[in-house]
Amino acid sequence: MRKGFVSPVVPVSVAVVVSLFATATNAAIVPAELLVKEGDTPQGQNESVQVINQPFTDGEGVVGFTGRLGASDSFVWQGDGIVFQDSDELVENLGTAETNMGTAGKLGWIISTSISGADGVWTHLGELTRENIQAPGFAMGTTSTFHSRPTMTPTGTAYWISGFNENGGTATEGRMLYKSPLADPNTIEVVLRSDDLLGGIAIDRPSGVGFDFQLSDDEQHHIHEILLDTGSTVNDGVVYVDGMIVARESLPSGDGDNWDNFDLLTINNAGNYLFSGDTDGPTTADEFIAYNGVIAIREGDTIDGVTLTSSAFVNGVSIANIGNAVHLWGYSGSNEVLYYACDAAEIATSTVVLERGDELDFDDDGVGDYTITDFNASTGGHGLNLADDGYLWINVDIDDGNGVVEAMVKIELPSCCGDGKLLQGLEECDDGNDVDTDDCPTSCVAAFCGDGFVQEGVEECDDGNDVDTDDCPSSCAAASCGDGFVQEGVEECDDGNDIDTDACTAACAVAFCGDSLVQEGVEECDDGNMEDGDGCSANCAVEADTTTGTDTDTDGTTDGTTAATTDGTTDGTTAGTTDATATDGTTSSETTGSETTGTTGGTSDSASGTGATATASGGTTSSPTTSSDSDSDTDTDGATTSGGQTIDEDGCGCVVSSDPGREGALAILSLGLFGLIRRRRR
Repeated sequence: MRKGFVSPVVPVSVAVVVSLFATATNAAIVPAELLVKEGDTPQGQNESVQVINQPFTDGEGVVGFTGRLGASDSFVWQGDGIVFQDSDELVENLGTAETNMGTAGKLGWIISTSISGADGVWTHLGELTRENIQAPGFAMGTTSTFHSRPTMTPTGTAYWISGFNENGGTATEGRMLYKSPLADPNTIEVVLRSDDLLGGIAIDRPSGVGFDFQLSDDEQHHIHEILLDTGSTVNDGVVYVDGMIVARESLPSGDGDNWDNFDLLTINNAGNYLFSGDTDGPTTADEFIAYNGVIAIREGDTIDGVTLTSSAFVNGVSIANIGNAVHLWGYSGSNEVLYYACDAAEIATSTVVLERGDELDFDDDGVGDYTITDFNASTGGHGLNLADDGYLWINVDIDDGNGVVEAMVKIELPSCCGDGKLLQGLEECDDGNDVDTDDCPTSCVAAFCGDGFVQEGVEECDDGNDVDTDDCPSSCAAASCGDGFVQEGVEECDDGNDIDTDACTAACAVAFCGDSLVQEGVEECDDGNMEDGDGCSANCAVEADTTTGTDTDTDGTTDGTTAATTDGTTDGTTAGTTDATATDGTTSSETTGSETTGTTGGTSDSASGTGATATASGGTTSSPTTSSDSDSDTDTDGATTSGGQTIDEDGCGCVVSSDPGREGALAILSLGLFGLIRRRRR
């Protein structure tokens, strides 16, 4: 089975047709695009297509061709539809367009047609020239006698073949190749003409300048079939390339015989060329295709399983600027086969692309829709026209079981990726291996992030998509926290940094109160819990210090702390006491036990009641306390203790118990005694 094609499932309706041209086992189903077929009515037209001529392409593969609507309205088709038809011209009466034409896409087109009965060339700008008028580039009085075989380069330069008569007559005395930059009538010039010398021999009259020629797209190279004025038809034919004769009839072909005649020719921007013809060898092996002047394929050769036998002949040949080539052969009666070569220099290794009897699949469902019954590429010119986009337009007859119709079809050519030869324009690289982890995978597109192939030593992953939320983002580095991409189902956020004080933490979690991370500008604190009263509230706000006591009395000291006396000493008081101020200004502090009075105003006073303190107006402080041997001096006046009491300089004894248990017991005892005294007083 041919590479890239589907084994056919032959519908009953076309089985008979297939059997006429190929065996069912050899037929293939080939994906193709149907542009237009005979009987179709193009958009905006009232008549259907009746004739479709051979295709030509511009530099980008946009197709152009001529044809006919209805009975007589010739048209020019470019790209997706008709861009001109005879009926559009209201002044001149245009006739049927010739098969050959030239297209330059948006820059224009050229056809050969009759202009009000005179043979001429017509472009997107209108009339370029016609016969029976002064021939441009010739002496006055010389008229042109015909115009034919027009073509146009991608830059919009028009070329065509014309005839001349030096006496102003209508008979052709010689031919010339014309050129007109931008299809301007004022810029027509002669490129080559009868009487010009090639190798010291004049180009023959009247038909020395042949109809088979081609200019490269960049107009730097020119190939032409020429007849010289040798006086003999045996050795007059030559192949002309860029001003030189590269092959001449009767001279050795280099393959054991001599050149005999030449037919189709093609050349590309690199100056590489192909031509076909016959040698004077045996008729079973005389037809050939030569690459750069060297015979590469002969009649009788077997190419990709097909033997070109029984009067095989070349119907079409074309070389593209990137160096690939196509060629069409007829053999063994009605058989035809279309070949493709990744490299024209190795055209003998071509592969079969399409054969008569194959089925074309136009809706990409794997089932053939039409069967090819004939190739219509042998009706003049190159027969084929290969662009640099990897596709080929062909004119074929097809049959779906309801009758044969002519059609314009595009097929994709086989990939040459992996042969180790770079096909400029179609391949970015080709290292000749099937390794997908190097810098040139099997797609022959230079390795890049997103191609689905993990490039060793360069990429950690490559899932072939541009999704940044999966485990392999568009950086082709395995997804990780901090890469700037939020991995779906794994990360809450990812800001591409390792800062814990912003809205997205270094753990790729959205910052929140209680995560133990203080979010700058949002939180005052964050202790990792949602509790109040611990210095950082549940709202992550700093709380006031709750350990400071509250002053509930009016003496200027804080209850439960050590109070300073009026003399600057430290007074040992017990939190929760009740202060009372006597009228004499004396302060009295009393607890159960012995009483010691320190006098500031010289007056000593005693107050009754457990834990009471009285201040007399005379400034005398009285403080009855319970003595203790372990009491220590806690004030700052430098006084010493005596008998378990603290003796201030002014005579005040201030004792602070170091045993809270004893103090509690004494307090209870004093309350009891106080109660007894109150009863006895009653």
